[in-house]
Amino acid sequence: MATVHQLRCFLAVARERHFTRAAETLGVSPSSLSETVATLEKLVGRRLLERSPRSVTLTDAGAELLPLASRTVNSMDRVEDWIRGGSTPTLKVGVSVPSEEVDTALRLAAERFPQVHWSPQRVGLGDWAGLVAGGRLDCAFVAEPDVPAASELEAEAYGTEEAVLLVASGHPLAARTEGVRLAELGDETFVTTTDNDGARRWLAPIEAALGRHPYTLRSARSFEEVVETVRVGQAVNLAGTAIRENVVPRGLAFIPLLDAPKIVHRLYWRVGERSPLIAGLLEIAQDSAR
Repeated sequence: MATVHQLRCFLAVARERHFTRAAETLGVSPSSLSETVATLEKLVGRRLLERSPRSVTLTDAGAELLPLASRTVNSMDRVEDWIRGGSTPTLKVGVSVPSEEVDTALRLAAERFPQVHWSPQRVGLGDWAGLVAGGRLDCAFVAEPDVPAASELEAEAYGTEEAVLLVASGHPLAARTEGVRLAELGDETFVTTTDNDGARRWLAPIEAALGRHPYTLRSARSFEEVVETVRVGQAVNLAGTAIRENVVPRGLAFIPLLDAPKIVHRLYWRVGERSPLIAGLLEIAQDSAR
């Protein structure tokens, strides 16, 4: 997805019809500006500008993008003007699983919108959807299989990661550093969560591979409970590769899953309530994940 900065750069070149003059208006180097526009063209899959030694002209695709880009940039400018001129808004952001990506996105959001009070809140694995739907959270960062959750919420992806099997270090599969396939997990017991819909979607790839529902253990209320249940050898569980950096690895092993679908990172919010701040946070998360 294109960023506001990329669109702003494209608009400057379209207006000045010259990279050097456009770079001067933006306060960046011509080479940096050229690279940003080239990245945008790669993202949209079409050439937007025709370059010559003396001037720059819009292609047909560039002419089509021009009014759309202008409206987008103008809208974000109005958001920033509103933030600077109004009272201090608060955005309550749910975080169910610790993540360096989420930490980075929130830090960059605080830098871009310093007048906003960013309020990250740790929530249980089974709690986030109800808290967002009920208005106690404005949005929530969620890592999940490639099937969006609750229909009363809207979501957009900001990144993906490979899936791994989380096991205790003494588990027989801990030695399988080359990886395992889902069909090999028929004898394993998995931790479920108090979010029945979430648990069902996490276990769906295993169920499809086994042809039956896998064995499950008691429901965990939090990410920490899942990890500790696995650590003491009571169960195994699916996770994303980032878990290696986000939990204490003592007593744990992370085994590649050779045929599991990717884990998708999404930001959720209430239907029809994608505010400018949520849109800005989503864009920052998407940029950070690239």
